[in-house]
Amino acid sequence: MKTTYFANAEEMTTTLEQYAKVYNHHLVQRNLGHSTPIQAMKVWYRKQPELFKKRVFDHSGLDSYAIQQAHYSAVYRHIAGHDPAAFVFLAVEKTPPYAIGIYQLPESLLMRAQTDWRAALNFWAECTASSQYPGYGNDDLMTVIDFYSK
Repeated sequence: MKTTYFANAEEMTTTLEQYAKVYNHHLVQRNLGHSTPIQAMKVWYRKQPELFKKRVFDHSGLDSYAIQQAHYSAVYRHIAGHDPAAFVFLAVEKTPPYAIGIYQLPESLLMRAQTDWRAALNFWAECTASSQYPGYGNDDLMTVIDFYSK
């Protein structure tokens, strides 16, 4: 088992909050029908809302846009050698009249997203290096061939 030491309580709290966010919103669980815990809870909420005291929200949306912007900006910076002049999201309705919206995220959200993106990359690198991925215990590992043969 890997041991992690923290410099202080604040560092530990931040790390645990980041882990919970990644786990609940981004890590797909096989035992939840290959969905994230939040996606599964939303399905359960739609089926039996009376069992919930509060409505389930998937907060990965806005954050994921900001993290996408952090990622694509870093890729652009790596290729072009400078930051993009502007970054906007274009949203198009799926049904007529197909209205279009152009959105630019607030700077405060982007600053946090940059930190979250870097933390996610570091977390992924640690998982890759150790071959330990949260949500998949060693007792439950299977190969791709095992999965498709069931």
